[in-house]
Amino acid sequence: MSEAVRIVWGYVLTYWKMKMMYRANFWVDVFSDCLFVCTNVLFIYVLFGHTPQLAGWTREQILFIYGFFMVPWGVFSTIFNVWDFTERYVVKGELDRILTRPVHSLVQLLLENIDPSQLVTAGIGGAMMVYAWPMLGLSLTWTDPLL
Repeated sequence: MSEAVRIVWGYVLTYWKMKMMYRANFWVDVFSDCLFVCTNVLFIYVLFGHTPQLAGWTREQILFIYGFFMVPWGVFSTIFNVWDFTERYVVKGELDRILTRPVHSLVQLLLENIDPSQLVTAGIGGAMMVYAWPMLGLSLTWTDPLL
């Protein structure tokens, strides 16, 4: 187990070193993710600014559902960021490099493509849920965050 933790930690450190070589690029990625989410939230506010309900749904309910979607999406996009698999690993021929290493191939793919900047999306989604939760009058139990 300690070997696996060491490998994961090494990949995360390598990612941060690579991203911090071009700090502006990293912050532009974070800013663009925030801008995308804020544009969607602005759309929800504009839409519900003209009508109090849409097919029985209120603004707070839609914000909560959108935040509920953004949390797992941000975590998924952080860990399983393999959208360019075909282009990078098959067309450019980088799959051979992964197949010849002693670490499991799937673990290498996931760790090479980890994108912690996507956690901002999960954080914003969590903040939207925290904002909308009391307005909906939902009860909070200790198991709710786990679920």
